[in-house]
Amino acid sequence: MRPEDIRFEIHSYAKRNRLVHSNIKTMINRGDFGDLAEQIVLDKRRLTELYTDSRKVIAYRLAIGRLEDEWYEKKSYIDDNGKIKFLLNEKGQAKMRSLFP
Repeated sequence: MRPEDIRFEIHSYAKRNRLVHSNIKTMINRGDFGDLAEQIVLDKRRLTELYTDSRKVIAYRLAIGRLEDEWYEKKSYIDDNGKIKFLLNEKGQAKMRSLFP
């Protein structure tokens, strides 16, 4: 393997890890659902930057969609600052009640 190929692989792996290991469990356990929603939006945007294989993009979009569906309503809105905001579903609301009674 050529040195430039090795550098490319290392760079690709680092990009992938930033997407996959984005502290999702920590955000959920702390009730940081605003941060989680922002991470979901960022991860969706990053997918096409990180992967050229459309099958991987689709697979990751589905995984992110499942996470989104697990904690949020299907509805979202844009706040006064232009940020996308998600509404917690019943499971998300129950988690918040358990953390902050």
